[in-house]
Amino acid sequence: DKLLTQFPADIQQQRAHISALKTDAETAAAHPQDKENFCGMTIKGMMFDDKKSAGERLILAAKELPDTEPVVLGEYRGFELSVRYEPVRNEQQAVLKGKAIYPVALGADPHGNITRLDTLLAGFDERIDNAENRLANLLQQSTAAQAEVEKPFPQAEELAPKTARLQELNAPLATEGNTTEPAQEET
Repeated sequence: DKLLTQFPADIQQQRAHISALKTDAETAAAHPQDKENFCGMTIKGMMFDDKKSAGERLILAAKELPDTEPVVLGEYRGFELSVRYEPVRNEQQAVLKGKAIYPVALGADPHGNITRLDTLLAGFDERIDNAENRLANLLQQSTAAQAEVEKPFPQAEELAPKTARLQELNAPLATEGNTTEPAQEET
């Protein structure tokens, strides 16, 4: 029964996640990155048309972080761009935010960081496939759990008289427990 109540929430959450991924995939497709020409990145109100300078400014912004809270920098390919420090992994991260959030570890190479962001944005088909497979798995588990709940309990005939006998035995014990005398201290 507990599984059945958990699956609708998991299924609903997974459907929302798939919807967010599909919306973000459309955003990435609407803002493609040309291999020869850098599409540009906005950081702190400034537009960087050069991949190297955008990557350098991204690294600099990550180093200026005051604490672990994300700091919104600007925009890249239709996504909000922020940086944060991730203490668990001990790494600076760039975070792209559309309908969902996509963190990417930052390294020391300006070009490499931009490439990592582009690689992340190129991976929506695989992310959507994985999410749809997880949804199918959740639906299958929910159906199996529902079938288990609907099965008759095989020992039901044996359980009824034993439950009645247990209640008979517990009744005198319950009344004995209520007639307690004051406890005497042991020496």
